[in-house]
Amino acid sequence: MVTPINVSTTTVPADAEEPNTPASITHDLRSLLIGTDSPNMTTVQEGFSHENLNHDGTPRDTSDPSVISHFDDLNNEKGRNLISAIDQLRKLGVDKDISLPQLVVVGEQSSGKSSLLEGLTGLAFPIATGLCTRFATRFIMQHDPGARRRVRVSVLPGSESWRDPRAHEKLIAFQQDLNEDDLSNKDKLEAMFENVTQLMGLSQNPMGSPTSVVRHFSDDVLEITFSGPDHNFLSVVDLPGLFQSTSRTQTIDDRKLIRDTVQNYIQDKNTIILAVTSATTEAVNQGVFAMTRTVDEDGERTIGVMTKCDIVQKGEDSRAMKLLRNEEIDLRHGWFAVRNRSPTEIQQSTTVQTRHERELEFFTMDPWNKIPEARRGVRALQKYLQEVLYEKIETQKPRIIEKAKRLYEEASQELEAMGEARETAVDYRRYLSRFARDYERLLDNSLNGSNLREWAQDSPLMLEPLIRKLKKDFCDSMCSHGHNWAFMGPDDTVDQSYVRSDGLASFDQSQPFLPTFAGSAIYQWIFSSCNNFPGMGFKGMLSPNLVRSLFHQQSKAWAKISEDFLAQVGFVIRKYTIAAHRQLVPEKHIRTRLLSKQLAYIESFLRQASIELRRVLANERDADLATINSIFSTTRAKMRTARFMHYLKINDLAGDGNPETVVEIKYSRLWFLLNPILGSDEQDILNIHDILKSYYEVARGRYVDNVIAAVANSYLTGEGDRINLFSIDCLAGMSSEELKELASEHPETVQKREDLKRKCQRLEHGMQILE
Repeated sequence: MVTPINVSTTTVPADAEEPNTPASITHDLRSLLIGTDSPNMTTVQEGFSHENLNHDGTPRDTSDPSVISHFDDLNNEKGRNLISAIDQLRKLGVDKDISLPQLVVVGEQSSGKSSLLEGLTGLAFPIATGLCTRFATRFIMQHDPGARRRVRVSVLPGSESWRDPRAHEKLIAFQQDLNEDDLSNKDKLEAMFENVTQLMGLSQNPMGSPTSVVRHFSDDVLEITFSGPDHNFLSVVDLPGLFQSTSRTQTIDDRKLIRDTVQNYIQDKNTIILAVTSATTEAVNQGVFAMTRTVDEDGERTIGVMTKCDIVQKGEDSRAMKLLRNEEIDLRHGWFAVRNRSPTEIQQSTTVQTRHERELEFFTMDPWNKIPEARRGVRALQKYLQEVLYEKIETQKPRIIEKAKRLYEEASQELEAMGEARETAVDYRRYLSRFARDYERLLDNSLNGSNLREWAQDSPLMLEPLIRKLKKDFCDSMCSHGHNWAFMGPDDTVDQSYVRSDGLASFDQSQPFLPTFAGSAIYQWIFSSCNNFPGMGFKGMLSPNLVRSLFHQQSKAWAKISEDFLAQVGFVIRKYTIAAHRQLVPEKHIRTRLLSKQLAYIESFLRQASIELRRVLANERDADLATINSIFSTTRAKMRTARFMHYLKINDLAGDGNPETVVEIKYSRLWFLLNPILGSDEQDILNIHDILKSYYEVARGRYVDNVIAAVANSYLTGEGDRINLFSIDCLAGMSSEELKELASEHPETVQKREDLKRKCQRLEHGMQILE
């Protein structure tokens, strides 16, 4: 509760200069009211605001006849154009992009809002039907001195209708004109409102059951434009009345919808709130003022209006007068009092002109005649609203123009980034061809390592370095983990290049054992295999099948290593493909379509690569052992020479250890010298070992090369087109339906493009209107 100002009665000279009045008084709407007591003196009426203050509380100079209030001259070209411009912007839909100044009327149900709007507009509403309180209604008044009164009715779709294109089109297409005779025809007005409610989906079924209402309230906006000689330029929105109690036709959901709608309107900083309350209720306890305080705590943009002053009982008028003096709910714009048509007058179809006459007569009675003339009656309110709206628009016009320009540039850039619309097979092919060229260029750069500086080191687009690393890792894995048993060196110790960190197969001690090679697992494995292999033959004779069997067992890890390599290559290629599509295709639904096709295409090649891998593996491990590579014989000879030198040395037969000093010793002589050291079994084992090792190294190198060349390169990354379904050549063979399936725009994209086009059009048009 605002503490009332104690104002005493005073007299001042009529020609006193108001600028000398203390600012603390002249800028307060609860300052003194000057009224005429005598020709030379002005009487200050207790408690009420100065009727010659501007709406912001500053004194208005009335001594100079050339100084006229804005609302007295708002029907000139500038005033008309400014208010009309905002209405045009709203019709264009600019209010969806930019907050526009507006007046909104809020209040509880039965607060007298509809009757107040009757007085402001001159249109007698079908109050008994309750239809006009189920959606927001925008009233636009236009001054046209040379025409009869007429009304044009249309509907601005709300957010729910925008989601339904058919409903949106119906609402946009709706328009109804009423002439002067129609304005006094209650049945025709009610039929018009019923037509609108049906269009909004608010109508009842023929039985009229309350439970059959499709929707009780709508966020669509009914727009009623008045024009004629007795209208001044003004635009105001009437919002559905708030209610607390629920019923079958007013549910909890309806109550929330209305509160949300009201909240959405009044929270806008450019909205001036016209808060309506009945003189018969406690205004401070009404929900409408609780809501306005949450968005306008200091009452800077709220105007109070008291209705139903004529039904206040004697003795209760003091409370109403206290509210009008701005003492209970302090509002910067203060309060207005109006007298609307009574229920009896509504039933009797009392005209609006009669309503104005009776309102004037009512405010001549005590105590209502104490209210300043500028603060009582609907016509005084209308002038005040017109001035407030005009000044709000004038103040906000530069901001609106600046924001319209910025939004227009942003929307134009976004529209340009979307590219041209795709509606025909030619459009689809052009779009995919552009993508194919970009993809091939990116793929070529990725495989050749041309753009490495543009990408982060861990980027999946770094295809060439990633594949190169996988190839090296594959080669290293084959060398370090491709064998089952570690081969031996010439000195009968394990060859260090075959040592595995994860360990090797261990020799089964239950198998035949050769004491001479007790420390060598591979020698023992070969000896055991020889004893268990059928058809070994006589001593010194090797069976080719034996060596093939040993090689097959020794290389059994190749399959797992190769499959892992292929899987890793596939993973890298999939990640690359996804990253490339994300970079090249901004439209998510197109990217999803293309990726689905591309990844399926890659999977088919991975399957073919897997088949090729098994073929290459079988050729190495399952076929007869054969090679014409000289490395095989050279490696074997070197191993044998090194072993002979080792045995000569340990038996003191090597001299100075230089092979040249024993080169004249015949091979048969060397072998004869070794016979006392090694038995025939040992010699066979060493021979088999050296053959197996020499062939394994040749076969391993050949296999690694074949896997990389025939599998990784040829089927996956060699030419580039193996992992690119959408090459130019592939697109050339696609049908129109296939192209449409891949490149047609998503309905949301089509809608977004249309929305951006409309946004650019309305903003461009809006800037033209304002400038």
